[in-house]
Amino acid sequence: MSRGNFSVNIIASGGANNMKSFLINLIFSAVIVILGSWSYVINRDVVGLYIAIAYALFGLSHIIWFFGREKVSESGNDIIRILGYLCILIALFISVIYK
Repeated sequence: MSRGNFSVNIIASGGANNMKSFLINLIFSAVIVILGSWSYVINRDVVGLYIAIAYALFGLSHIIWFFGREKVSESGNDIIRILGYLCILIALFISVIYK
């Protein structure tokens, strides 16, 4: 049963608390991606675009952590998160310098 494997992965990764945390993080990341993209489309503000890219990377990191831990090295996932943080830093730098 494929559903059984999914349940085993949830239990092995820490149970329902990790599932709840994963869903909350993924939902908020998706909302921020949508709002940041919308901000860029409406206002042509690159700060919103960089924030959207960063949270898309954070969401990807959560998905990899939850579903594919054994397929992706820990350092690969760390690189994705570091790129996300760099996007936030660039957005803040642009906001401070050019506004």
